[in-house]
Amino acid sequence: MPLHPAWVKNVARRVLWTAFDKDITTQERSAMKTFFGSKCAYCNEALVRRWHADHLVSVHKSGSNHAANRVPSCPRCNEQEKREMDWLEFLVLKCGDDSEAFRSRKKKIDEWQATHSNIRTITREQREAWRTEVDGLSSAIDASWERLRALGTKIPKD
Repeated sequence: MPLHPAWVKNVARRVLWTAFDKDITTQERSAMKTFFGSKCAYCNEALVRRWHADHLVSVHKSGSNHAANRVPSCPRCNEQEKREMDWLEFLVLKCGDDSEAFRSRKKKIDEWQATHSNIRTITREQREAWRTEVDGLSSAIDASWERLRALGTKIPKD
């Protein structure tokens, strides 16, 4: 991914969230991959080396980092296609007219969630504090970017 303020803000948002909601462990990630047969939960394609543990419900929309809220995803599904779309809507889209594919993939996701149901609750106070910090940091990054870009246009070219 190219270096850009949006990338920095995304990383910062994720890092700040882990202050009270740890990311999944290497063991949980491995168990997830095994449970889904080393396939993307959405498109059922074989996972590539740099697969993603996608959030079914994004942290920004009240989700958590807990294993029950994560499924294996290929980079194409997570980064390019699903983005901020509701996971169930996205699964419908990916399966198209193949109702059997939809039923079996959704069942697999439901089974994964059921086996990891001990989700730690994130309080409203924690979520609001996180949003406040993220918003402040995002504004500071944007302002710094604009100030430095403005300076860059004033530097004479050789």
